[in-house]
Amino acid sequence: MPKYKVAIKEQFGVFAYEAENEKDFVDGLKTIPALLETTTSILRKSDLTKEVTEELPNIQKPKNLSDAVIKLLSSKPWGNIPRTLHEIHSALAHNAIHVSIENLGSLMTKMKKQDRVRRIKKDNVYAYTLPL
Repeated sequence: MPKYKVAIKEQFGVFAYEAENEKDFVDGLKTIPALLETTTSILRKSDLTKEVTEELPNIQKPKNLSDAVIKLLSSKPWGNIPRTLHEIHSALAHNAIHVSIENLGSLMTKMKKQDRVRRIKKDNVYAYTLPL
């Protein structure tokens, strides 16, 4: 288990770095600014950071989180296209359902294994839709 750890929160997420010894840790810290700049530059150019101007769906009181996800993905027209984890997370928040992105990701994986949702690749990111 690494002895030296650092996490840097920035605009597009958290950058974490770990090292086994002090020398590697210090050497690695020197590379972080360049890595952050490169990552930020790439993300700014990607579709992941574009503003979504479409209207988010309003759902009726769900029984639980998985029911809320199903209701979102079955809503028209928003649910007609596969949605990324972040899009689903935003739609849940719009409906006053607050959950961490990590917990939502775990739920989506579980729902995928139960064949309650379908997972496909959309611009190198997983997107979810209802099964056919």
